[in-house]
Amino acid sequence: MPTTETCYKCKKCGDEMPANTKKNLTTCKCGALFVDGCEEYVRVIGDQEDWAQWEAAGAADVAKHLPPLTDAEAAHYKNLKD
Repeated sequence: MPTTETCYKCKKCGDEMPANTKKNLTTCKCGALFVDGCEEYVRVIGDQEDWAQWEAAGAADVAKHLPPLTDAEAAHYKNLKD
């Protein structure tokens, strides 16, 4: 399972969408960007100057860089569950 995910952002309206749309053609709200993809391919439709691509870190990747909880923080979160 990848720890990062390819994402696309429309520079016109700011909508963001993942590359893996599970083979559903997805559009931004202004219609300048369409993304259709899965684990095997991705198709991006729109003027290249109207969108940006980047790799978003997954939760597991981010979590491994966080410092461990202090005793006080651990006690606080434990009390929330009770």
